[in-house]
Amino acid sequence: MSPSTEREDLGRFYQERDRVIDPTTQQQPLLPTANHHPPSQVEVYETHLQVPHYIVYSRYTQRLQYFHLVEGRYQEQPLQATAPQAWFADLAIGLGIWSGEFEGITSDWLRWCDASGNGLLTDTETERIGREQAEQRAAMLAERLRSLGVNPDEF
Repeated sequence: MSPSTEREDLGRFYQERDRVIDPTTQQQPLLPTANHHPPSQVEVYETHLQVPHYIVYSRYTQRLQYFHLVEGRYQEQPLQATAPQAWFADLAIGLGIWSGEFEGITSDWLRWCDASGNGLLTDTETERIGREQAEQRAAMLAERLRSLGVNPDEF
């Protein structure tokens, strides 16, 4: 969610606490002045696409909101205090906010997690762990060869 789309992203759920000041201008974005507006993003997802889960996250306020489609209308769902903050039973996956370093940037991040709140590995993390395991295995094999009197650097 960005300052210029917060009202669009939340539609009828928008409240004053969701107001974000645009960090580039230090002002609240201007609202459209036309009398007729196209449907908001939340209305499109709810009415036309009928997406069962609608998630809105503001990186400026670190506020996560979860809406679930119930009988054709989104209803805001309470978040848990701990991860997973939102649990999607039909998908067997959760979503929470994780504070840490990802790809060299320390920040608050949305993170998929299991029912116990354990973060699911990203592709980058899986590759890094696989590479580290391969390097450890190569070092162990090299040491084993040396113990057998074979210099692994001669291969």
